[in-house]
Amino acid sequence: MPEPLFSRYDTADYLKTEADVVAYLDAVMAEGSDDPALIAHALGVVARAHNISKLAARHRNEPRGPLQSSVRRRKPQFCHDSKGR
Repeated sequence: MPEPLFSRYDTADYLKTEADVVAYLDAVMAEGSDDPALIAHALGVVARAHNISKLAARHRNEPRGPLQSSVRRRKPQFCHDSKGR
């Protein structure tokens, strides 16, 4: 008997509109609102559906403004109180 062939299933392929995303997240919250791993997975699926990772990768290599680049050059300091001393 030959092996059955199955195609890869990915929920992200079916989240085409904002209404689809809302319905998907509503269903996830109804099924497993007490399971943080399920919610994290669902958010990852939504991110894949909207190519968030590609967008982030594209913007990661953009030149930064003078304020952001100077913040990166500073050495980290620990503050002892709320006034930064």
